[in-house]
Amino acid sequence: MLVRKLRLDRAWSQETLAEISGLSVRTIQRAERGERASLETRNALAAALEVDLKNLTLETDMAVPTLTANEREALESVRDIKGFCTHAIGYAVGVPLIVLGWYLSGAGHPWFIWPALG
Repeated sequence: MLVRKLRLDRAWSQETLAEISGLSVRTIQRAERGERASLETRNALAAALEVDLKNLTLETDMAVPTLTANEREALESVRDIKGFCTHAIGYAVGVPLIVLGWYLSGAGHPWFIWPALG
């Protein structure tokens, strides 16, 4: 059985399941994505969700869905946009910090221009 389905059937958040099972939220997220989990993790999830361990281990055997050409293209486009936004945010945060460092260091020659142009 899928961890996510069992969790949602009980109307639990990932944080709630993490508290009950004694695992981290990140471990719960990995288990819900179908990533390999240790026996200890699977035992904790099975106990918290009150299911048999055998039913819980089926999740790691999930088939990877195949994507059409349009879906792959859309996914690549989303990744490109995400990469651009990540870099833009880094620039928008980094340059003011560099200018602040320049200002706090005595505001001599405006050396911050070179990293900002880069």
